[in-house]
Amino acid sequence: MEGLVPGEKRRSQRLPLMKPVEVALSLADGTYLIHAGQTQNASAHGALLTMKQEIPRETLVAIRARPEGSWAAARIARCESRQEAGLVPVAVELLYPREEFWGVLSWPGP
Repeated sequence: MEGLVPGEKRRSQRLPLMKPVEVALSLADGTYLIHAGQTQNASAHGALLTMKQEIPRETLVAIRARPEGSWAAARIARCESRQEAGLVPVAVELLYPREEFWGVLSWPGP
């Protein structure tokens, strides 16, 4: 299917999607942080983001697709090493999958 990420076997189809996001988390000391990022691709179950900050794997976060998107609970599924451009690839998994979360009007069929 055109537009899908090749070679992927996933619970839902992933599409290339560049969309700004905010990722919010609470630290052990009670500090509340919001980091900016951008999706590289997304599905009803999550997304691959690029961010300036590393977030430890399994961290529970809230994520919002901007502008004016709603917040969703998610977990950090993977956080890779910083790349040349200073950005960190971060995979997030939505705790409650939602096709409409990323603002995509029509997802491709299986």
